[in-house]
Amino acid sequence: MAIWVLTGRWLRLSVVVGYSTKLWRGKRFETAVHIGFIGLWTYLTGVFFAVFLC
Repeated sequence: MAIWVLTGRWLRLSVVVGYSTKLWRGKRFETAVHIGFIGLWTYLTGVFFAVFLC
């Protein structure tokens, strides 16, 4: 479950159940790889379901 939290002048998506922000703060490369993997996983899942439903 995720919620939007207003911190200062920024609106952030905070994960209620999951990773702590301390694990990701200042780790731009790891975060970029994580986001890239999520995009790849979403694409492959979409392709799988498209082929499966045809």
